[in-house]
Amino acid sequence: ISKPAGAPRQGVKPSVAVQGDTITLANATLTARFATGGRLALTSIRNAITDCEMVRRPSQVDLLLVEVDGKRYSGSDDFACSEVTQTQNGFSAVLTLPEPAMRATFTAEIDDEGLRMGLDIINSGETSLDFKLAFPHLAGLAVSDEPADDYYFYPAGGGIVASEAAIIREGYGDYGAMYQVMDVFSPSRGGGVYVRADDAEGWHKVMALRKYTPGAAESNIQRVVIKTAPEYLWTNPLGEVEGTGLAYEYQRRTRGPGTGLKPATAVIAAHAGDWHTAMERYSAWAHDVWQFRPYPSKLKHVHNMMAAGWGQGYLFRDGAYRTDIVRENTDCIELMSWWEWSPLGPWSTPFDKLEEVLGEATYKRWTPYFVKDPVTGEMMWNNQPGDYDGYNERFGGLPAFQQAVQTYKDMGALVTLYTDPFRMDDASKIGQAHGKEWGVVDAEGKHTTSYEVWNPCHDNPDVRDWVVETMGRVMRETGADGIRLDEYGHRGWACFSDLHEHTWSEPGVTQWNKAVTDTIRRVHEGMDEVKPDSVLTTEFPAYDYMMQHLEGCITYDVTSHKYPIRPLECNIQRFYFPECMPYELDHQGNDPGDRNKFWNAVESFGRYYPWEYYTILRENEDLYYSRDCYPLMPTVTSRVYVNRFSGDGKTIFHVYNALGHTFDGPAVRLALAPGRHVFDLLACRDARVQFDGQKATVSIYLPRDSVACVAVLPRTLQVKRVGGTLGVEVDAAPEGDLRLVVSDVTGRELLSQPAGRGEHRVNLGEIEAGKTPACVKLLCDGQLVDAAGIGG
Repeated sequence: ISKPAGAPRQGVKPSVAVQGDTITLANATLTARFATGGRLALTSIRNAITDCEMVRRPSQVDLLLVEVDGKRYSGSDDFACSEVTQTQNGFSAVLTLPEPAMRATFTAEIDDEGLRMGLDIINSGETSLDFKLAFPHLAGLAVSDEPADDYYFYPAGGGIVASEAAIIREGYGDYGAMYQVMDVFSPSRGGGVYVRADDAEGWHKVMALRKYTPGAAESNIQRVVIKTAPEYLWTNPLGEVEGTGLAYEYQRRTRGPGTGLKPATAVIAAHAGDWHTAMERYSAWAHDVWQFRPYPSKLKHVHNMMAAGWGQGYLFRDGAYRTDIVRENTDCIELMSWWEWSPLGPWSTPFDKLEEVLGEATYKRWTPYFVKDPVTGEMMWNNQPGDYDGYNERFGGLPAFQQAVQTYKDMGALVTLYTDPFRMDDASKIGQAHGKEWGVVDAEGKHTTSYEVWNPCHDNPDVRDWVVETMGRVMRETGADGIRLDEYGHRGWACFSDLHEHTWSEPGVTQWNKAVTDTIRRVHEGMDEVKPDSVLTTEFPAYDYMMQHLEGCITYDVTSHKYPIRPLECNIQRFYFPECMPYELDHQGNDPGDRNKFWNAVESFGRYYPWEYYTILRENEDLYYSRDCYPLMPTVTSRVYVNRFSGDGKTIFHVYNALGHTFDGPAVRLALAPGRHVFDLLACRDARVQFDGQKATVSIYLPRDSVACVAVLPRTLQVKRVGGTLGVEVDAAPEGDLRLVVSDVTGRELLSQPAGRGEHRVNLGEIEAGKTPACVKLLCDGQLVDAAGIGG
């Protein structure tokens, strides 16, 4: 990206000026003008950093858009503007619509960050009114000289950064739009503008972005899949206006006379650089308004999180709890079906009636979970969460399970328990007592029965109380290190039930994950009382409002969020919100070699990392869990992507070849200080480096869709090989438990001995026959200090 075409105006403080019907709000980086003569219009936003006008089609900027009975009303065209009042750093105006009768108070203020626009809209008629709202509604924004040259950032999944024409709409709170910020930037003018919803309470909203280029094919990524009746949802609110349009949509509300809706304040701010600046500022805002879990957590040492006990692979076999489920590289074992199994199938159905009741297709789908009890041989259903108690007396009950948990810990694994309070088996005690009462009712008036059980509505305070009490009891009874709440973080439902109370939602309007987040917060409080360093994870991160209460979560970035306009999936959650560490689950086999996963330095769920990646992650934990990690740094070669990780006196670059063909050339450009060298951690040799003054360019050979890992390390080792002996001199060794480790090219340890400053001799003849040494490493307390290739 180029240097900014302009610059902030030194000494300019936030101000407001009124001249006739024109109001100008300005700070050091942005100047916004509004016209207030009869109608309210945003006529200009000038970006001082990029030295450009960003509102290219003022007549197309609605500011707010209301839809009633299928007809849309523009805040700038259809609402009359009156009662304009200057405030300390802005103004307020009253906007009125005669029919349907609505009245809105619009506010605009300027501060050091940018322009802040607020709205409070009410039904000013005499009867109830159904309406949808989009606020703010901005169309035709551009930063580059030609709007087609602009790039945008949209926060779907791990993040979309693209320049192609597209329309993107996903829900904040639906594991769609993960953050409340969108950005438009110009590589040629060196900066851009972001829009942020200033909502610290996690209310649901749909975020819409449309880049429209006349004559260009448009990618359609509209994933508004809220489970409600269609009349509650917007269809696309952004028209065909050249440039980039942005809007925040709110589902249909029903409001009586004198009542209304106050959406989140919108912040519009200019910035230098690209989307990184927008995300850095957004992350800083989020960490200011929310209190995240301590970082790093115990998951710092968990690179492979494995699940056991599913289906026919149950935990108890041959008279004892299995121990083969924990291996040397099983950092965390998540236990499934540890609760009391049921002698009845779904809907309290005897097994001989199941196929008749469920139907052939559903019965076959559930067959893996209809198992023979390993003690009695009786048919049981083992995937039916509900009471989370009993612990199968046939297996030894709670004492035997407690001992199994301790055994897995002694074997070196963190032990977590699978739970899913979105599912309540009808035959369980809680299901019999409250299943129907607490269950979600859909838009057709029917109970949802996902996975052939009741689905408790978490917007019901009784459900949240039950989950909190149950998870706390499980932690006290079992001695586990943590819990995973399966399904938590998915979009959920809009609940239409009148059998139970709702705290935040209203009929047809989902606030599912706001309620789920409150549940998670309280669950973790209860877990902390039992085990202060406990870990809580979910199946999905949902959105940042939920992430603040989690140590980790499963993500599906290379599968569910694989969009055609993402040439490579970069999971920015890992970089800007690492407190909730992503554990990527590649359930579709899109990343079979775990190269994308490793490139992001996310952790792995359900599949062991290849040993070479696992070793690098394990031996550099202090670096990967630092705060100095940067995604998608400026590249030397287009479509050869680089993520940077710094800390513990080292810097590591992960390089991915997304060119579509083999690459051999310059990949990373860096400043190399004296006494440092660049080592290829996967090839186990010094990297190819060319110097240009103080700068160094690292060249790499990479097959298509492959990853490289090069590290800038302090040159601490001097190595000479004479036959089967290594002479190793250690300079300036740090304090700690120092060891010299000889490993093969996959990172597996072949030989190890204590080390200290000075000369050492390593006898390679002690290595097991058939093993080939590739490099020698100096480790301090298990963390990499330096490495050197051995050669033949």
